[in-house]
Amino acid sequence: MSQTVGELIKKLMDEQLNIFYAAAYLRMMQTRWAKAGYPIDKRPDILGTLYSTGLYNNDGTERQPNPNPKANEFGKKVLESTKLLCQS
Repeated sequence: MSQTVGELIKKLMDEQLNIFYAAAYLRMMQTRWAKAGYPIDKRPDILGTLYSTGLYNNDGTERQPNPNPKANEFGKKVLESTKLLCQS
């Protein structure tokens, strides 16, 4: 556990720890949406969107799972990349 902001930044700069944190963050979002009744584990576009936008809106309110999520540009690129990887 990080005790200071500097310590957290140092951990995020570490490639091995960074990928661990990213995977944990994605899993946390998947679990939260599934518990709300909207599984997104097969929606790389929505996972990418949530990863890029974060858990909170610009006004500080928490993003809420919903039945009709929309992908942002980053999410659309994640979906395109996933499709290309699946073709290989």
